[in-house]
Amino acid sequence: MTTTALVTPSVHGQVSDTEWATRVELAAVFRLVALEGWAELAVAHASARIPGTADEFLFLPSELSFDEITASSLQKINGKGELLMPSPFETHKFAYALQMPTYERFAQANCIIHLHTHAGTAVSMQKHGLLPSSQYALWLGPISYLDYGGHVATRAEGEHLAKAFGDSQLLMMRCHGTMTWGETIGQAFILSWFLTRACEKQIMALAGQTELYRPTDDVIAKTPIQARSVTAADGGFGKQNWRAAMRRAKRLAPDFDQ
Repeated sequence: MTTTALVTPSVHGQVSDTEWATRVELAAVFRLVALEGWAELAVAHASARIPGTADEFLFLPSELSFDEITASSLQKINGKGELLMPSPFETHKFAYALQMPTYERFAQANCIIHLHTHAGTAVSMQKHGLLPSSQYALWLGPISYLDYGGHVATRAEGEHLAKAFGDSQLLMMRCHGTMTWGETIGQAFILSWFLTRACEKQIMALAGQTELYRPTDDVIAKTPIQARSVTAADGGFGKQNWRAAMRRAKRLAPDFDQ
C-alpha cells in the first residue's frame, strides 16, 4: 500500500489578504501542535474568526490530521456551519458544535484551541485540577472547569461548555482535555502552550509522590497580573514568542502556508 501527501489547490487568490493571513496563522497552530507531539490523529481541533467579517470562521476538515493542514485546506463556514467556499473534505461537525457557542458568547474571542494532550487530560482527571505550584500555572491564574457529561456532539452541549468558561479564557474539561480562547491566534496558542506545559510539570512533580509547594495567597493573586506581558493579547513578550513559533513552523513544516 502506498500513500501520498494530500495536495489542496491554493485559495490564496480567492480570498482577501486579511483572510489569507488568518489562514496562515491558524494552519501554523495545527503544525505546531503536531510538532509538539500533542496531536491525536484528526481528533481535537482549532478554529479562528475571520477579522472584519460578521459571520465567517475557519475550521479544520474532519478527515485531515494536524500535520496535513495547510492554509488552503482550512474550511470557511458561517455561524450555521454552512460551507462558504467549496472544499473536497467533509466539515468537522464536532468542532462546530463544540466551539461556535463560545464565539457567540465572547465577541472578543478570535481563536479557539481544543486539545487532548496527555498531560492536559491527565490533570483534568485529577480531583484537585491544576495546582498553583509551577510558574506557568501561576502565570495563567485561575482557570475554569467543566464536569464530564458525555461526548460533546450538539450545539446545546456546546452552549453549556461556553458558559463554563465564566470569566476565564482557559477551560479544563474533566476526563477530556483543555480548551482556550484568545483575542488573537497567537494569544490562544501561547495560552494553550503554557497550560499544557503547566500540566506536564505537575504530572512530573506528582510522580515523586510528595506534597507540592504552594506559594502564599498574595503571590498567587498577583502573579497573573505580573505575567500579562506574556499572556495578554497585546503583551509584547507573548507576541515575540508567537513570532518565534511561526518561524519554527516554517522551518520544520514549510508547506503549512500553502
